[in-house]
Amino acid sequence: MKFEQTIRAAIISKSINMHASSSTPLILATIAWLFLIAVASLCPTYSYIHIFFHLCGTPSGHIFSVAFLAWIFHDCRLIWRLVSFCINTKRRWRNVKYSPLTSANTYSDDEAEKQSLSTLEEQCKQSGKNEQSISTTSLRWIALDLAASVILYFGLCLFAYIFWSPPTFDLDNILSNGAEDGDDAMLTFPPNFTFGASTSAYQVEGYNFNNQWSKFENETGIERCGAAADMWNTFESDIHNLILAENGGLHLDALRLSVEWSRIEPQQGVFDEAALDKYASWIALLHENEIEPIVTLHHFTNPIWFEDLGGFENDTAPLLVAPFVRKVAERLGPQGVDIWITINEIMVYAGNGYLMGEFPPGRSGELGTMLKVVRNMLLCHESMYNAIKETNKDASVSIAKNTILYHPKSYFDLISIVTAAISDVYYNEMPIRVLKQQGTIDYLGINTYIRMKVAKFGSFMGFINPPDEQSDMGWDLESQVLYQTVKQYNSYLPELDIIITEHGVADGNMPDVRRKRFVKESLIGLAVAINDERVPVRGYLHWSLVDNFEWSSGFAPHFGLYHINLPNDQKRTITEGGELYRDIIDMHQIPL
Repeated sequence: MKFEQTIRAAIISKSINMHASSSTPLILATIAWLFLIAVASLCPTYSYIHIFFHLCGTPSGHIFSVAFLAWIFHDCRLIWRLVSFCINTKRRWRNVKYSPLTSANTYSDDEAEKQSLSTLEEQCKQSGKNEQSISTTSLRWIALDLAASVILYFGLCLFAYIFWSPPTFDLDNILSNGAEDGDDAMLTFPPNFTFGASTSAYQVEGYNFNNQWSKFENETGIERCGAAADMWNTFESDIHNLILAENGGLHLDALRLSVEWSRIEPQQGVFDEAALDKYASWIALLHENEIEPIVTLHHFTNPIWFEDLGGFENDTAPLLVAPFVRKVAERLGPQGVDIWITINEIMVYAGNGYLMGEFPPGRSGELGTMLKVVRNMLLCHESMYNAIKETNKDASVSIAKNTILYHPKSYFDLISIVTAAISDVYYNEMPIRVLKQQGTIDYLGINTYIRMKVAKFGSFMGFINPPDEQSDMGWDLESQVLYQTVKQYNSYLPELDIIITEHGVADGNMPDVRRKRFVKESLIGLAVAINDERVPVRGYLHWSLVDNFEWSSGFAPHFGLYHINLPNDQKRTITEGGELYRDIIDMHQIPL
């Protein structure tokens, strides 16, 4: 009996101490978070823990992280208290059931012994009252802890909603005011704002058979690129017919094009001067017609010899890619290429190639390999950046960063909020922070199309609200995305200008009503961000100039401002969306 009372007293004492230390979860959470940041700062520069914890994050993110950890520690303590309460309750019922008092009173005739047992009975009654009081107190603390957990949970949800819910512009109000003002209602872009369009070599040139994509098509049986839009042979006529204003073209200020690595360096260390000459002539033609060339060096395709050496899985990839970049920079730089994109959509290349299996090498579920490829591609960017700067130290160099806006499925679901936040830091912020740390980013090049809804313990393509319209790719046509993207990325590096290197919609209908609406409403948001909120966006390049080969989707999606019935013919027909874009370019204004 004395032993049991000693144990019970120890449990009571420990419980009281636990009650007194209500700030323990917050202290533990703060220590844990600071420890993670300290460990991350000591890790190698390109390790993911260093990037994620040491480089990324905002003050609101750090506050939320500490509070979230405190909530977890608090709930762990709540569970411990519930378990302890249940164990103690079971012990008390066991003591009552097997109490010696009843049997002693029944069989003892000794008066002294009866007196002793009577005294013991009184002590037990008093002890029972004390235990009942302790039990009531424990229940109160458990109830208070449960209430505190609920309050903290919804407090975190409210915090996330206030600080992280995406900004929006009032499109309906802008359009209604424009309707009231009549035909003269306009939203204006700055006079020096650049309007352009984008292409990529493999998707439009055709006849590229010496790279891993052509090999992948042959091995898997997916639709083949073949002649694509045949721009290897029609580039000059396309510039005159599709772009120049005097011929009814789009009157673009800039054209983004890529050079095909496998054409220029078909074998390691062997360069095709004729291919370089052709690209140089294209750059000269653009300058003759006052069109700014923006050159991409890597847009998803690798020479077969590079792939045979392991591609971007090979840690020596930065050394393998440098001679090609140096050769192109030396040839095209003096022709007047001042804006460069080293690599297009690193995360898409790695994710689709090693997680989804939709891009070469067609492997799926290999997260570790994907992370290694991302790391090596970021190192390749550094090597490419330095090679360009050797030729022209004043060149403006960046990557084309694919963006996805991650939204929780509900701001009442804390797990989806946390998952969305982690996905956002990893996919959007982390690569930009790496480039900033390298000192290899001169502007923010952004490819933006979609948002993603995030569910518990993972993310998937979805819609926050069921959309009224979808593109031919199955993406929702949310015109707020462009506005939200430039606001978000400006918060990462507010000192850098932004160029929208891709933005568009797949709409194969003629007339292309969806493209026309989407382009107009998205550019309204961009104008609001530039004029009202001073986001330093200096250019917008629509994807794409013409319909092309859309990788694993083949020729089915129609992103072009000019419609081509690929692969059946090569006739270019301007879309209504293209005509609207041409009018916006000519006026530098959006008609409301």
